[in-house]
Amino acid sequence: MSSSKPAFTNKVLQYLVKPVVALPLLLLVIALIVYAIPGRQASPAEETIKSDAFPIQFGFSPNGKSVILVGNGYAELLDANEGRSLGVLSETDVLFTWFSPGGSRIVVTTLNGSYLWDLKSVPYARLGRLGKTQTPMLRNSPDGTRLLVIEGAPYTASMYSVVSCQSVWSHIDPSKPAAPAPARPEEEVQLLELAFSSDGHEITLVENRLVGTTDGDPVSQLRLLRWNALTGKELSPPSSLPYSQTFQLMNSSGTRILTSQGQALFLWDTTTGQPVGEPIVCQKTDQTMVFSPDDTRLLVETAVGIVQMRSTQNGQLLGELKLEGVKPEDVFFANFSPDGKRVLTCTSSGAARTWDVATCAPLCPQIAVQRLSPQNFTTDSLRLVGKDKNIVQFWDAATLKTIGEPLDVKSLVEDITFNKDGSRMLTNSSPNASMPRLWNMATRTEIPLKPVSGSGTLEPLFKKPAN
Repeated sequence: MSSSKPAFTNKVLQYLVKPVVALPLLLLVIALIVYAIPGRQASPAEETIKSDAFPIQFGFSPNGKSVILVGNGYAELLDANEGRSLGVLSETDVLFTWFSPGGSRIVVTTLNGSYLWDLKSVPYARLGRLGKTQTPMLRNSPDGTRLLVIEGAPYTASMYSVVSCQSVWSHIDPSKPAAPAPARPEEEVQLLELAFSSDGHEITLVENRLVGTTDGDPVSQLRLLRWNALTGKELSPPSSLPYSQTFQLMNSSGTRILTSQGQALFLWDTTTGQPVGEPIVCQKTDQTMVFSPDDTRLLVETAVGIVQMRSTQNGQLLGELKLEGVKPEDVFFANFSPDGKRVLTCTSSGAARTWDVATCAPLCPQIAVQRLSPQNFTTDSLRLVGKDKNIVQFWDAATLKTIGEPLDVKSLVEDITFNKDGSRMLTNSSPNASMPRLWNMATRTEIPLKPVSGSGTLEPLFKKPAN
């Protein structure tokens, strides 16, 4: 029998090399290769993507005790005191995450939709699916028990229980009939912003609705919608603002919005759809504007180096905050401290000053720093922080005196984030360039982050999370 095997093999080879057989086989092999390579589904362990295909996201949990790190399609929690891994969320293709106010739940949005996860114990448990798109608008109710998910165009709205991930209510745009007719091009709708009321009972939305054209240019109109947050039903018919208004921003409780037309700004009461106070005339069209954390005040840059503080109740001017020596080409910043008691005004050329919100009076003399200047408040409202290249500097928020020596964070600083009490700081360089760095603010030393999943690397090759 052993001598028959070579003979049989030779006969098969002689048969296969015949042109009438070999040519079709060769074509078949080529076709299979051409078909299989581009359409083959690679496993997560071997799939390669461009380094910028998945964004880098980092931040602190609401209680500030853990760090969320999203990178290379993975999401992982790490201890903010030691940098060690607290567990990997077993999702792939992760785009971004969204904490519930209490921090016990997190929304993970992936290429395949959004999912709600329970973070109370490891391994973390997926509670359910919230949506199908990659770019939902998410808003938590003030008490953290409900989550509003809006996605699509025309958009759909769904309210979920954060405890159970069960739908509380869901509908297509409730301002339309139950079986809406197909939208005409002149009725295109874009949802711009939304917010819960402070008691969590109402939701206010701002739409931009394309209503027609004039001389070939689109004509749009802003509309205000108010929903019952418990049922999803309309509280009142939508109110339309005058034509040619451009939406700028909404306050945190949804009671006021700011719009612009030309060089004038308009403050609106979203409950009545009526203007609040007189128009605010500005000499600039790219001005700084921001509501205070408690929604009672509004900062607006009205001229070069001048910021007006106004009451959001009646639009009344409360005071003007002026920086000296500001040039028209300077980039101007103004912001409230997280506790709402102070305001920082500063420019890209290094001028800076802090102000008392209650009196609009300056807290200290104006300073001028050429390179490294204060740019924002820390989360405890007691310090200011600024960055230049790889250097981070801190100032006392009341006196603008420097605190300690400049901190070298060893890489180009693009973003800075602090935890709730300001005891920890995260820094990173340009997006998708390197892993963030965690810092102990008391000792001014780095706490090395030690992720176990692919979230800790920006190499394009997926890495399988450790069990």
